[in-house]
Amino acid sequence: MKKKVGKEVERRREKSRAIAELQKELQALKKRAIIEGKARRGLELLKKNLEEHLEEMYQWRDIHQAELEEEKTEFNLEQVLKEIGSKEFEDQMDILNNKLQGYNSNLQRIIKLKDSYLELKDTVLKDGWLYMKASKKQKEWVKRWFVLSTSTLNYYKDEKTPQHLCSCPLVDCQLVALKAEKVEDPNFPVKKFFITKVSVNDFTIYLGFASLKEKSSWIIPLKNRVQHLTYLRALEKTKSRPDTRILSLFNTREIKACNLHDNPLPTEAVEAVTGVLSLHEGLESLSLVSSELTDEQVKPLADSLSKWKLKSLNLGHNKLTSEGASAVIRSLATAANEFLTELHLNDNRIDDAAMTALAESLPNLPNLKSLHLNNNKLGDKGVKILLDAMAAAPNVIPVLHLSQNRVGDAGAADIGAFLKGNKTVVSVHLAHNDIGESGAEAIATGLGENSTVEELDLTSNSIGNQGALALHGLLKGNKVIQTVNLSGNKRIKGGETVAPIANQNGFFFPSLIFTRYA
Repeated sequence: MKKKVGKEVERRREKSRAIAELQKELQALKKRAIIEGKARRGLELLKKNLEEHLEEMYQWRDIHQAELEEEKTEFNLEQVLKEIGSKEFEDQMDILNNKLQGYNSNLQRIIKLKDSYLELKDTVLKDGWLYMKASKKQKEWVKRWFVLSTSTLNYYKDEKTPQHLCSCPLVDCQLVALKAEKVEDPNFPVKKFFITKVSVNDFTIYLGFASLKEKSSWIIPLKNRVQHLTYLRALEKTKSRPDTRILSLFNTREIKACNLHDNPLPTEAVEAVTGVLSLHEGLESLSLVSSELTDEQVKPLADSLSKWKLKSLNLGHNKLTSEGASAVIRSLATAANEFLTELHLNDNRIDDAAMTALAESLPNLPNLKSLHLNNNKLGDKGVKILLDAMAAAPNVIPVLHLSQNRVGDAGAADIGAFLKGNKTVVSVHLAHNDIGESGAEAIATGLGENSTVEELDLTSNSIGNQGALALHGLLKGNKVIQTVNLSGNKRIKGGETVAPIANQNGFFFPSLIFTRYA
């Protein structure tokens, strides 16, 4: 008997060891599956990046193929993928990454070749007579013949003299607009000059333009070339990929709308875009959605917004915190801004701190009608600050976009109180927050004395039967509201308590899902 017991004990021990080994192998397999899954996603992203980059490079090359002697051998991505298919993930990624870096260099080379070609041809981008001074203290304005090429701004005694008096390289060139000056000499042909300071290293001149039209005709191509060269040099330092969308901006004479979506915009790219767009007084819309903008990267833009007349700014789906968002908001409202009507800050990382900046700025944004704050980190405190500002400011913001934040019952109570006397809001979006029974009841109470709200979205909160019944009671007395969405509130459970909800005359149920709970 003892022998049998001993054998059984040993058998069970062996079985336990085998199970432990199997569990260990299973854990290793799971870990490997996770790693391989990440590697596959990384590899797919790298493939996509390479394809997009190659497409841009070939498009850029094709635009200038009549002028560039570039190789005609096309890169066959499918063939390369077939060749590396048998290799390990790490090797595949290394090979594709090396090719991507190589083609980054090739695209930069093509762009440089284009610039060199234009320079060798002595391509003139702009020429004409302008007035200038060598220093600000100089009293007399001197008339000179100016020639803007791809890399320099030269001026001559006249258009027939071959030797320039001075040459200003455009790399590192700084352009600063100064206050206009009246000309005191009554016999001088120009009565007023719009002045721009042009400087690089120790070289400085002051250009005088007789009209804003003349100034624009020179400064836009001049600043475009400066930004072009500055941007390319920054890319060389960081070994980054040239963004051909930005390169195209450097050749655009008039921009009313600028949309740069779905590609990362590093600091040097934002600086280049900001520099170019600052020249276009007619710019109405700027959209930088899903550009991976951080607080640091958005700083060059924030520093310039106060000078523009934007109607719409969309910075959704980025990585801004309250610091970056506050800088943007304050710049927009440095002075009374009657132009801005839309501001999209959704899908960022903004918390309550930014609402202070927004509250202070709303009085200077009287025509702001669309404010998107969905999918951030706003809590009850931030909601309170925002609502108090909206109640005091003259803005007409018809939609409260506050879904996917951290609004709880206290915030919902403030929203209910705000809606009670509000006559401008027509739609309230509060999906995916943490609003419970008391919050739902407070909103229902507020809407009971509201005559404008037509839509209320409370999807996926923490509302139970009590809150659902309060909103059901609201529908009986409020004849304006058209839709109340309570989908995804798992605390609303079937039974006699909520039976009246289904008995609602005048309403139908576009979505109705029954899910059994434990």
